Amino acid sequence: MNRGLLVLLLVTACARPAVPTKELPLVVFDCTTASFKPTTVIVACGDGGVVLRELRYSSWTMERAVGTATALVKLCEPDCATGKTRRYPVSVVYDKPVRSGDHQVLSRVVLTYSAETPYGDRSQTFDGLVELVAPQPTTSPTQR
Repeated sequence: MNRGLLVLLLVTACARPAVPTKELPLVVFDCTTASFKPTTVIVACGDGGVVLRELRYSSWTMERAVGTATALVKLCEPDCATGKTRRYPVSVVYDKPVRSGDHQVLSRVVLTYSAETPYGDRSQTFDGLVELVAPQPTTSPTQR
């Protein structure tokens, strides 16, 4: 058999169809930075009125992230500039993935407070958490 033909047959037999080697990195946005599994997130961008600290994830998929955190909430009594901040345990669900630049952003977060809540409702939703200009993620994990 011709050596060139043998090489062509081997290359053809070993060739695989092109498949994407990685998905877009999945991040959440905290008003200043896109991050993979951040432990601190500013949720209320206007005044920093809600900040999540000690964020721990029990699940992180391409569709949603679930976890728990401590919410630091500005009470705005007598006003937001001089009001105190209070800590609340919350469960956290990020969802609504959208493409932004070269990554995917979980654009909505729903906080569910324990029995004691700052606003009377047991849950609080922040929608549209996507940066206007897509920064690079602070970490760039390989998603599988």
